Amino acid sequence: MPDGRYVLGTDTVNVTNGVCRDSEGRLAGSTLTQEIALKNFLEWTDWAFEEALLGLTLNPARALKLERKGALEPGADADIAILDTRFRVMKTFVGGRMVFDRS
Repeated sequence: MPDGRYVLGTDTVNVTNGVCRDSEGRLAGSTLTQEIALKNFLEWTDWAFEEALLGLTLNPARALKLERKGALEPGADADIAILDTRFRVMKTFVGGRMVFDRS
C-alpha cells in the first residue's frame, strides 16, 4: 500500500513507510498484502506451496460459506491473481476478466 491517507471504516488513517496509524499515532491495522503473507509463510515454514495456498483461498471461503470463492472450477467466480517467482502480482482477474496486467 503506497504512503498516503486512507479511510478505514469511519476513521482516516495515514500510511507512512508501510505502517498504518490513526490520527493519534496508534497502529491501525496492517498493510501486509496476501502475496507477501504467502511468501513470508513459505519462507518461515516447511509447508508446500499448494498447502499454504489453500490457507488463503479455499479454506477461508469454505469457513465463510462462500461457495463461489476460493477455487477455479465451473460455476466459481474466477477471481485469481497470477504471481511471478518473486511473488509479484503480474495479472489479476475478477469474474474471469483481467483487471490488472503488470506487463
